[in-house]
Amino acid sequence: MNGKNLQDQTDILEQNTKLTTDLAAARGEVSTLTSANEKLTTEATALRGQVLSLTTERDALKADKDKLATENTRLTGEMASFEKRVAAEVAKHGITPGAVPPPKAPESAGGGSADLLAQYQAVSNDPKKRAEFLAKNAAAIAAL
Repeated sequence: MNGKNLQDQTDILEQNTKLTTDLAAARGEVSTLTSANEKLTTEATALRGQVLSLTTERDALKADKDKLATENTRLTGEMASFEKRVAAEVAKHGITPGAVPPPKAPESAGGGSADLLAQYQAVSNDPKKRAEFLAKNAAAIAAL
């Protein structure tokens, strides 16, 4: 009977040792998780502050945008009124809106856009000639 009690005591001690080790590991995990939770809580608090700051900034920018839109509408109306007054004043002197034709876009030495395209296609495979063409006709190309 002593042998069985000794065996039971040894089993109990082994179980106790294993449970003590498991408990220490669990306490370590709890400590790690608690630290992680505190860190995440701190980050969440900081993010809430950023959200509040960004919301305030967004609202201020929206108010500025609305103010600028109102100003734009006012200025557009004033410009239309100004243009009408200028047209009326110019009409007193006998000048009509279509009396002076608008300036023409500059043409290249070769002619219109179709001619420019044909010239470009002729030199498009030679990088040097293509660069020279583009430099020479930059103003005409920009006007297209």
